[in-house]
Amino acid sequence: MDRQIKTERAWLIPYKISQEIGGFEFSKLVSLEQKKIQEIFARKKLHRFNTVMANNFYLAIHRIHDDEDYDD
Repeated sequence: MDRQIKTERAWLIPYKISQEIGGFEFSKLVSLEQKKIQEIFARKKLHRFNTVMANNFYLAIHRIHDDEDYDD
């Protein structure tokens, strides 16, 4: 997330998304549709590259879920 933005701002992105969806449970994050994540990034202006980083956020969540077999 810290691609061409300050690290402090990048680390706030998951927190701001969790505020938006009502919690930080992994099951809530993994249930988000890609378009919803893109909408949140754009509306809240979370990153300099909102579209690309929203997609990266979505893919990272699903990679963690698939690789770690994470169940919440």
